[in-house]
Amino acid sequence: MHIILGAIGVIGGIVAVGSQLASKAILQALADGMGEEAGAEFIQLTMDYTNKLASISYFDLGARLLIAVLIIMAGVALLKGRRSAIKKSNLYSFVSIGLKVLMLVLILVVVAPATNEFYDAMAKIQESAGTAQPEEMLGVQKAAGTVGQLLTPLVSLVYPILVLIMLNRKPVKDWLAEHGS
Repeated sequence: MHIILGAIGVIGGIVAVGSQLASKAILQALADGMGEEAGAEFIQLTMDYTNKLASISYFDLGARLLIAVLIIMAGVALLKGRRSAIKKSNLYSFVSIGLKVLMLVLILVVVAPATNEFYDAMAKIQESAGTAQPEEMLGVQKAAGTVGQLLTPLVSLVYPILVLIMLNRKPVKDWLAEHGS
């Protein structure tokens, strides 16, 4: 399971970089082509939001790749029956949990407020265009956005916690001590 999740992490990181680069290029091309048209303000707002969160996106990418490397190393050690497998799995788990907790803090302190500012600015653009949405809808968007942003790191905490619990059980340690290389 370690190796599969590690591979998914690497693939996800590559996709994240590609989509971030592609979205920046697409937004820039749209902004360059629109000039003063009605949608240009929205495109600029989206570019500003993306740029504001770029450093957190890069941190998240680096964290994902680090976690992927650690879990793959632990998975290979487990497959080979190495005594070091539990230490490597514990290292993966502690680093993963720590980075995910840090990401949760960053979401609460930086990402969610920036997203709410984006939603407020978008609502002003819609209002000036005569297509304002009800205030309640804006509140629902903000709440759903924050919950959605928090769910990914929260759900992804399950596996490293289970790894700590399951691989540190006495029978696993005893088996690796007796049969491991």
